[in-house]
Amino acid sequence: MQRWTRRLALVALLGVLTGCAATQDPRDRAIELRPGESYEVMAPGAYLFTFTLDTRSRVVLESETRPGDFVTSPAGVLLDGEGREVTRDWTSGRGSNFRIEKALPAGTWYLRTRDPHACLSVRHCTDRDNRYRVHFRLDEMP
Repeated sequence: MQRWTRRLALVALLGVLTGCAATQDPRDRAIELRPGESYEVMAPGAYLFTFTLDTRSRVVLESETRPGDFVTSPAGVLLDGEGREVTRDWTSGRGSNFRIEKALPAGTWYLRTRDPHACLSVRHCTDRDNRYRVHFRLDEMP
């Protein structure tokens, strides 16, 4: 009996280790942002965007909700290439939108967005529309 218990424990441990090894870094699935373009978020939840700077630049990242939408209020968090938080914003943009304006060195950067007030239940919030756009503007610095 003890032999089977050991085997079962070993199989369980290997399953856990295999599962951990197969875990994908969410940064690998980040949505690419391009300067001057925007991305429309169509459903509630957290989104991860990425952009790469070739030179030191001033970036502006901001959300835009539809006029008159007082329910959707996306938050933005700027992350460095290692996934560490650099800065965050909730409502400094127009109409309860986030706006992050910052000079950044060359490298890979991430923006995590989420609407903390979005209803995540399809059955209870069929009348809510949590769409918003994410804008990315880039100004090279001298």
